[in-house]
Amino acid sequence: MRALLPLALGVVLSACNMAADDTASSSVQANFAATEENLSRGADAAQACLSGMPDFDKIVSTLQTQGLAFREGTSGIDLYSTRDWDVIAQLQVGDIPNWICSVRVDEMTSEQAVTLAQPWVDAIKGKPLPEPRTDIVSVWRGETGNYDAVVVVYSPQTFPKINGATIKLEFRRKDQS
Repeated sequence: MRALLPLALGVVLSACNMAADDTASSSVQANFAATEENLSRGADAAQACLSGMPDFDKIVSTLQTQGLAFREGTSGIDLYSTRDWDVIAQLQVGDIPNWICSVRVDEMTSEQAVTLAQPWVDAIKGKPLPEPRTDIVSVWRGETGNYDAVVVVYSPQTFPKINGATIKLEFRRKDQS
């Protein structure tokens, strides 16, 4: 009996550790979501993109007013972010036929990203398209004024170095489609 006691105790402790690990793992997953403050700042950045497209000077001015600062720029892509990088706006600029603004919020879930993108979808009167890749959550195509437009929601797994989902608004002049 004494020989079985350590074995039984080991089995019980292992079961407790497994249960504790499962609880910890599911609580970490349940807690993966952007904060309300960051979502609000992300919504402000998304609104700056929507109201300013395709006038990047207007977008940049609005982003800077909101507290996002220029961080880096390469090959026609400029990044603006909060000091802690929890909210990032990426602008594709330069002599190109289309204009792109993406917004990423730290720890934003796919569901939160779809909600954040909804004003863009409404503005372009977007119609859902089939997702061509598994890392894309949703895609809508529409138009506004002289532009064809696309809104894309990328899952948090799309960009490995980015911790959260990303939304993208792209305008293309109708005469260059």
